[in-house]
Amino acid sequence: MLTCCFARIALQVGDSAEAQKQRTNPSRRLNTLQTPVLAYQAHLLQGQIAQARNDTRAAHQAYLEARKSLETLRSRLQGEELKSLCQKQNAGL
Repeated sequence: MLTCCFARIALQVGDSAEAQKQRTNPSRRLNTLQTPVLAYQAHLLQGQIAQARNDTRAAHQAYLEARKSLETLRSRLQGEELKSLCQKQNAGL
C-alpha cells in the first residue's frame, strides 16, 4: 500500500508517468485479494492517473472497476446487516 501513497504523491505534483510506474505492481497483487475497499482505492487512483495522462478510455474503465468494488462492499454490508438483524430477532424469542 506504500507504493500507492507514492503514486498519489507523484500524481499530486504532476508526475503522472511516475504515478503510473508506482501504481503498476500493487495492482497485480490486489487482483488476488478479496478486499473491496482496497480494490476501490486502487482503481480510483488508477483512474485519476489515467485522467491526468489524458487517457479517458483507461480512466473510464478504472472508474467502472472502482464502482464495482464499492457495489461489492455494499452487498457485503447489507448481508451483514441482515444477519445481525436476524440474530437480534432470534435472541428476542
